[in-house]
Amino acid sequence: MNVTELQNRLRDELSPYLQQHSGNPVHWFPWCEEALEKARAEDKPIFLSIGYSTCHWCHVMAREVFTNKEAADKLNQWFVSVKVDREERPDIDQLYMSATMAMTGSGGWPLSLFLFPDGQPFFCATYIPLNSNLHSIGFLDVLEAIHESWLKNRDELTDTAKKTVRIIRRVRQLPSALSPEELAGKCFHILQKAYDRKRGGFGPAPKFPRPSVFDFLMNYAAVSGDSTAQSMVTKTLTAMAEGGIYDQLAGGFHRYSVDAEWRTPHFEKMLYDQAQLIETYSMVYERTGEPLYSNVIRETIGYLFTTLKSSCPLFYSAEDADSPDPYQEDGHGEGLYYLWTEEEIIQILGRDVATLFTYHYGIEFDGNLTVDPRKEFTGRNILYCKHPLADTARRHNLSETETIHMLTEAKQRLLATRKMRIRPHCDTKIITSWNCMLVRALAKAGRALDNEEYVLQADAMLTFLWNNLRNDGAYQLFRLYDVRKGKKQGKGQLDDYVHMTSASIALYTITKKKQYLEQAVNLTQEQLAVFWDDGQQCFYDSAPDTTLLMRTYAEQDGAEPAANSVAADNLMQLTTLTQDGSYARVAKKVISSFAGKMESYPAAMPLLVRVLHGASDTQQI
Repeated sequence: MNVTELQNRLRDELSPYLQQHSGNPVHWFPWCEEALEKARAEDKPIFLSIGYSTCHWCHVMAREVFTNKEAADKLNQWFVSVKVDREERPDIDQLYMSATMAMTGSGGWPLSLFLFPDGQPFFCATYIPLNSNLHSIGFLDVLEAIHESWLKNRDELTDTAKKTVRIIRRVRQLPSALSPEELAGKCFHILQKAYDRKRGGFGPAPKFPRPSVFDFLMNYAAVSGDSTAQSMVTKTLTAMAEGGIYDQLAGGFHRYSVDAEWRTPHFEKMLYDQAQLIETYSMVYERTGEPLYSNVIRETIGYLFTTLKSSCPLFYSAEDADSPDPYQEDGHGEGLYYLWTEEEIIQILGRDVATLFTYHYGIEFDGNLTVDPRKEFTGRNILYCKHPLADTARRHNLSETETIHMLTEAKQRLLATRKMRIRPHCDTKIITSWNCMLVRALAKAGRALDNEEYVLQADAMLTFLWNNLRNDGAYQLFRLYDVRKGKKQGKGQLDDYVHMTSASIALYTITKKKQYLEQAVNLTQEQLAVFWDDGQQCFYDSAPDTTLLMRTYAEQDGAEPAANSVAADNLMQLTTLTQDGSYARVAKKVISSFAGKMESYPAAMPLLVRVLHGASDTQQI
């Protein structure tokens, strides 16, 4: 074992992301008391790097910066370097993402921060190139500047840190003068104004699917009778299902669309996106009966079983955005596993079938991706439904049945070829909350499609989670599970508790098995004991941890819903299921805690607005 392996403390970590950095010349620590104590004892600032194993720009910075000897030498001499997997420690990620947003106005991964030994941040950034250029300062120059300021201008760094901490500690309890109906109406009108009537979705590029928005709009349509809200959802879901953000060959959704047309995706595939979108499409299919949505549900579940399923009933967390280039030896880049040249499609399908296929799926000789800043995609194509089926059939003098048959056969042949390529890296972390999202989604898909197998899989997953991801005899959850070692790890965060509670409620509602209602009740009691903040009158997102600067609360239903929003939803459902009004009283406190945020910009927390609107409609609050 060489010196670097001894000094880099990531070698024995379970996280695939930390393992990716275990061979760096940087003397990394995982987040731990030992690292903080070393910084205190040696009077050094902490360099904190936060990312995840399927993150494209994390890979770029790793290759450019963390394997560079000059950068590593400066980090090792002047700083204590700490690497964090954001999916393993969402509490650390949320705290320092809030600091980065407060300091710079934007965020993303990788996060790159410099902290005092007590955890107060004084410099925040995201991706930093190794060397300075016309657009940004380089990492080597950042290290020099911070080292100089640490020695000569520490008071200025202290002032910056204190200002940032004051912002992220701000009190959130502000009253709202709006009624639930007025809040819901305001939320709807904000979303309506941001809605892209031509292409679906909300706002300009990049476009992220936000299932909590779809949930709010479908509920708003049901309660208010405004059909516009539902049409906004159905147009968006259809555009997504026909776009490049959806894997047209094997199912499953990429992370988001970098253009406004849903065509050019950011190519990573996350378990939480699949779970939430399966649930969304199931909900809307039950309301509309649209066959496209049922196909999306089946194909996405099929993708999960063929690609992310572990050897136990649970599922891995993600597939990478990057992959080897099938056309260029030693080539590697984003999305290359999913892309095609027109020439290869003609070779595989033959010219006659390829003519039909390339017309329907928008294949072009020069490539069809709309965003290509690094010129990586020249001549490459993503499959997306450019022309409606009827148009494709008419243009080629075929019936729609014949066209479907030919397109289906062509897709199978392309899929067989794609399977011979090297797949993107799979992050084999098993995360409690994301698997619980999938439990709920499978249960609801089973109901929507009348498929008992989906419900049985959900049942097997929740049983396994209950038996393996909590302390024996106590309702204390773990965050992670390593199926290879049969090892559980990490304190359960609030989102682990609320999503397991929600999954238990969903399975109880569908199967009527009393054990699931009992689990939901017991988990809620444990959640109150571990996470309740008497001062703020809501739940902390993070478990107690003496190494953290502070415990935080998410104020946005983003790619994943805020844990307090899910908690409030669970509490209102338990009120109905148990006829115990104490749950509604706690939910009211949670909602009141975020009332000011909801009034100022309700579209930031559409799930919590939906909970309040639905509860007021049933006179529970």
